[in-house]
Amino acid sequence: MFKRKNDEGVVTPKMLMDENQKLKNENKRLRESADNVKRLKDEYESLIADLKNIRKKYMDKLVEVDTLVKSYENSLEKMLG
Repeated sequence: MFKRKNDEGVVTPKMLMDENQKLKNENKRLRESADNVKRLKDEYESLIADLKNIRKKYMDKLVEVDTLVKSYENSLEKMLG
């Protein structure tokens, strides 16, 4: 846990404070990373939901186009004969 000891092999309060500060800094960095991951996850989920909505609209419009094409084909057949 401690990277260095003094000559007598005794851990000093200064060493404990230094190690504590390092751990606090790492904890802060990890929390920031976790926050970034959460933000990216939320954004990703939102994009997936948007994509699903766009896909549904596309499929609905595709059905409408197919219906129009069939309608026009029927009208053309009636006009031609």
